[in-house]
Amino acid sequence: MAKMLPPLIDQGIESAAERKLFDKMAVELPDDWYVLHSVGMPNHPRKLWAEIDFVLVGPSGAYCLEVKGGGVSRRDNVWYSVDRHGIEHRLKDPVDQVASASSALYAFLRDGLPRLSAFFVGYAVVFPDVDWPQEDAAPDLEALIYTAEDYRRSFDQFVRGLSVHWNKKVESMRRQKIAPLAPKSVRAIVEHLRHDFDLRPAMSTQVGQIREQLARYTSEQYQVLDGFADTPRVMIRGGAGTGKTWMALEEAIRRADAGQRVLLTCFNKRLGEMLARETAAFESITATHMHGWMGDLLRQAEMTIEGDASDSRFWLDQYPQAAIDALSSLGMNGYFDALVVDEAQDLFQPGFAILWENALSGGLSGGEWRLFYDEHQNLFGEIDEALVAELTATSSQFRLTINCRNTQSISAAVAKLSGVAMPRVLKAEGPSVAELWFRSDDDLHQKVSETVERCVKGGIEPNEIVVLARRKLENTALVDGIRGSDYGIQGLDDVAPLDPRSVRFSTIAGFKGLEAPALIVIGVDQPDGGEINKGMYVGLSRASAFLTPILDVKLKPAYAELASKSQPA
Repeated sequence: MAKMLPPLIDQGIESAAERKLFDKMAVELPDDWYVLHSVGMPNHPRKLWAEIDFVLVGPSGAYCLEVKGGGVSRRDNVWYSVDRHGIEHRLKDPVDQVASASSALYAFLRDGLPRLSAFFVGYAVVFPDVDWPQEDAAPDLEALIYTAEDYRRSFDQFVRGLSVHWNKKVESMRRQKIAPLAPKSVRAIVEHLRHDFDLRPAMSTQVGQIREQLARYTSEQYQVLDGFADTPRVMIRGGAGTGKTWMALEEAIRRADAGQRVLLTCFNKRLGEMLARETAAFESITATHMHGWMGDLLRQAEMTIEGDASDSRFWLDQYPQAAIDALSSLGMNGYFDALVVDEAQDLFQPGFAILWENALSGGLSGGEWRLFYDEHQNLFGEIDEALVAELTATSSQFRLTINCRNTQSISAAVAKLSGVAMPRVLKAEGPSVAELWFRSDDDLHQKVSETVERCVKGGIEPNEIVVLARRKLENTALVDGIRGSDYGIQGLDDVAPLDPRSVRFSTIAGFKGLEAPALIVIGVDQPDGGEINKGMYVGLSRASAFLTPILDVKLKPAYAELASKSQPA
C-alpha cells in the first residue's frame, strides 16, 4: 500500500473524483510509492500560485496528476466539461495545465536537490468518470490519459505504463539511460515537498476521519454476533483492536433486550467501570470487574473473608470460593441466564470458572455464555490450559480477523515493537508512527512534553491524550507534570475529579481493554524475552489515531532484534 501524504483526504474536498482516486491509489500502489495530495507550486512560470492535484513519487520517477471528474471531452483541440445539469462548459486545456505544473515541479526539485541530477517529472490527466472514445485518441494524448476503463483495473498497472512512456521519452531527449531512483532519493524528494503536510488536515480532523474509516469495517463483528445468535456457548478469539469489547457490550445488550439476566464481566477494574457505564440503562445487566462483583456478593451476604491478600492464591482461589458461599447464601445459584466475559484470558483460572458455574443457569456445560479473549494479553498470570481445553470442548470457536481500532501505521508499529502478529487493517490510513529514544529521565520528560504540545496545537484536547507506562505516575519522570505548558497530568485512578485540561496517565495493565485517540507510551523496559513483548503489545494497541512510543535508547538493539522476528498476521 502506498504512503499517503496527508494520510487522510480532507472530506471537505469537493471533488468526488479526487476522493475516490485517493482511496484507490492508497490500496493499489506498492508500498515503495508516495502519493502527495494537493501540492502547491509557488514558482509556476505563468501563475503566482499553482496547485497540483496529486504528485506520485516512486522508484521510476515523479508524476503529476490533474484530475477532472464528470463528463469531459475534446473537440477541435478545445476541452469541455458537462455539469450535473447537462450544461457544457469550456475547460482550460488540462494537459497543458499539468504539463506546465510538472515543469515547475521539476525546476523546484532540481534547484533544491542538485545532487539528484538523473530524475525526471512526468505527468498524466485523470478522467475517472468517462470512457475516452477511440476515435478521439491522438498521439499527444497517448499514455497520458487515465479513464473509466483504466479505473476498472489496478492503478499500479496504469503507473507502470506511465513509467514506460516517460522513461522512453526522457531517455530519447537526454540520450542516456534513466536508472531507477534509490529509496533514499525517493525519500529526499518527498521530504523536500512535504513540509506543509503534517499540519493539514489538523489532528482533530484526522481523528474524526480515522474513526469514520474504522467504523466502516465492523461488519465482521455484526456477522459474528448474528451468526452465533442461536449457539449457546461460544469462545471468540481476536487480536488487539478486533472489537472484542464492543462485541461483548453489544451481546450483553441484545440478551437483555431479549429478557435475559446477564452477567457482563472482566478482570480489569477500569474496563469494568466502562462496561457498567455503557449498560447503566439496563436493569437486567450486572456489569463489573470480577473482583468488584465478588466483593459486592460478600457485602450483600454480610460475609467477611480472612487471608493473606499479598498471596495470589487468595485472589484466585479463596476469594472466589467465598463468593460462591455468598452466592448460595443469597439464593442466587443459577441466577444469570447468560454470561459475557471480556478479556477472558485474564480469568481462565479454575476458581473463577467454578464461580461462573454456580452463577449461571445450566452451568458452564449447559448454560449460555460468550468468552472474548486474546491469549497475548494475559498480563495478570498464566492461563490454565486444562480449563481452556474443557471450555473449548463444550463450545463453538471463532477467530476475529479484522482490526477495527488501529490505523495501518499503528498496527505496523505494534507488530514491530512487540513481535506479535497483528490482525489486518483493511484501509484505515493514519499518521506515521515514529519511535522517539530518550537518554535520561530529563530527556524523556522533555520528549513527552513536546509530544503533548504538538497534539494540543493540532486540535487534540488534553484529556484525549493518554500516557501509558508500566509503573505508576509517582514512579516516573512525569510526576512533576508537563513541562512548559498549562496542562497538568492526572492518573485515571486519581480519586479527585478528572480535570479536562489535564493529560491522562495510566499503567498499561490498568488501561487494558480501553483506547485513546492520542497515546504516548513510555517506560516499557527490556523486551520480555522470547519472541513477544506483551506489555508493548497491550500498550501500543490502545491507540486509535496517534501513537508515540518513547523508549530508552539503550534498548534499541533489543527492539531491533524483536522487530526482525515479527511476522504479519
